[in-house]
Amino acid sequence: MPDGTDRQVQRVAAHRGGARGGRTVPRPGGAGARLRMRRLTILVVAVALLAGLGVLSGVVTRGLARLEAARAEQRALEARKVHLEHDIAQMKETLFRLRHDPAAVESLARRDLGWIRPGERVILLATPAPRPTPAPRPTPAVESQASPPLLTLPR
Repeated sequence: MPDGTDRQVQRVAAHRGGARGGRTVPRPGGAGARLRMRRLTILVVAVALLAGLGVLSGVVTRGLARLEAARAEQRALEARKVHLEHDIAQMKETLFRLRHDPAAVESLARRDLGWIRPGERVILLATPAPRPTPAPRPTPAVESQASPPLLTLPR
């Protein structure tokens, strides 16, 4: 006698509670089994989503670390670029002066090459050589009146 809820009325044996006029027992493959299957499916999907999120967070974290390293490298390269551009500007200025200013050429020749004009005298002032410092003399070990040590280390 079905009641429309996918349950079937069956007579229960006397040793299982006696004859009570009939009790509903879930049918195999009925609503209870479908509910368990639905719960199991939801559980499997939830575990898969959590595993996917774990993998994704690892990938994202590694990607963020690489991104931060790349940004730091970019900042360092930009600072180096600014420094090199400054050096280039100084070299261009020096080159312009050497091409157009004879005094700059003379200054460079005197400073870097040690050139002098005819008739000039060079006076070199020698600095005294530093005196070598004497090596420290070893001091004799002073033995105390107490018990001798187990191990004597040289000083």
